[in-house]
Amino acid sequence: MTIPWTDHLIVAPVILPLVASAVMLLINERRIRVKRAIAAVTVTALLVVSLVLLQGAAAAEAGSGMAVRPYLLGNWPAPFGIVLVLDRLSALMLALTAQVWMARRTSSFQPPVGSCSSSSK
Repeated sequence: MTIPWTDHLIVAPVILPLVASAVMLLINERRIRVKRAIAAVTVTALLVVSLVLLQGAAAAEAGSGMAVRPYLLGNWPAPFGIVLVLDRLSALMLALTAQVWMARRTSSFQPPVGSCSSSSK
């Protein structure tokens, strides 16, 4: 039995922000544009992944596959390992969260501190 690559996307909403935040911790605070670019790429990738998962969950609900897809991290059984589950409701909540995160990300662009020219008289 082969597992399609989309089954592994269930873990991507956990891994993407984790890796991006670890990379941003290693970057100097003065390189805010690089950090913003990493955040924008991460949010966009998370939105794409969540929409692919939502489409897969909706197609499975329509009768072409399993309605609930479990993902065993490390292939450990349920009492000992972590089990991620994808169904239509969890995929919808993930897509909604990604869209809110994208809207918040695009509306919060501000110039870096100290780059505004202001005259103080």
